[in-house]
Amino acid sequence: RRMAGVYALYCSNYSCGPDSFNLHFAAYAMAGKPFAVIETDGHSGDAGTRTRVEAFLHCVEEDRRADKTNAVLNHFEQVQFSGQGLGNFQSRGGNAETLLVPHIGPSSDAVAAVFRGLGFNAESLPAPDAESLRIGRRHTSGKECLPMPCTLGSLIQRLERAPADEKCAGPRE
Repeated sequence: RRMAGVYALYCSNYSCGPDSFNLHFAAYAMAGKPFAVIETDGHSGDAGTRTRVEAFLHCVEEDRRADKTNAVLNHFEQVQFSGQGLGNFQSRGGNAETLLVPHIGPSSDAVAAVFRGLGFNAESLPAPDAESLRIGRRHTSGKECLPMPCTLGSLIQRLERAPADEKCAGPRE
């Protein structure tokens, strides 16, 4: 993104689970500069891909002619892992933070119990339902694999049920 004259072409497989997440980061990092995503399913010919690449090259040429001296660049470092671990969370008592464990089956309750046994406030989210899927889809692009909108919807439902003082806790430094 920061190198003049260099443009990104992201090649992906249709319905690739990891790419459904990574593409959001790529789009954030490339904001304001042309980049293309080419998805293939292994069954299509190269005519569509060729047309997409030609259209992308047209966008690249237009970008190279444009004055980009005042372009604001996103910093990918801001969305990278923060380096926090379990040691950064308070144990029980006071304003303890709550670890929310997404529903991945009966083992979710066991994982939450292990965290509680270690002294953390932890709870397992309930199994997603049609409403949590609807909510999750409202906040995702539609390209993510099914667990993403289900988990996000369940998390949003849980946060909406939280008491006001819990919602306002915010991150600690």
